Amino acid sequence: MSGTGGVESRQIDSIDAVAILFDLHKKAFKPLGGKGFLSLDSFFPIGLKLYRDLEELCIEGVSILDVKHVDSLVQEGIPPGSLERLQAVSYFYEYFYRNVQELGLSTRSLRYRNCCRFF
Repeated sequence: MSGTGGVESRQIDSIDAVAILFDLHKKAFKPLGGKGFLSLDSFFPIGLKLYRDLEELCIEGVSILDVKHVDSLVQEGIPPGSLERLQAVSYFYEYFYRNVQELGLSTRSLRYRNCCRFF
């Protein structure tokens, strides 16, 4: 992940993060769970889990290309019906942090990575 996310950015909390993820989810070509998570209430638990997972990927410096590669490997073993209902993690990983930064916000992992660049 590249970009800012510096100290001048307002740090988002989990609720803000899930709201951004939910917006991405609604715009997705194939939303998670098909029509099962189209309300914020139903998406919230999975959104929190997804946010935690994305933060772990980001804090470890995993590139979007690596995530896309893993997505393609994971999808090979998923039955076609399930695959249609599954949104790739790489989609959220790529667009979540882009949206956060465009909004002038930051997450814990973006701040951590920004600070680590100076050491």
